[in-house]
Amino acid sequence: MHSRYRRQLSDTAIGGHPVTIDIRVRRFFCDTTDCAAKTFAEQIPV
Repeated sequence: MHSRYRRQLSDTAIGGHPVTIDIRVRRFFCDTTDCAAKTFAEQIPV
């Protein structure tokens, strides 16, 4: 694992209350020398 970062999603208010989804996502690194993506983020299932 390389690091973590936050993603925040906002949506339309429900019943006058704001809706926010707060997700912490892990970043990974590839230590293979011929890897095109040196770092990449974890994908969140939908």
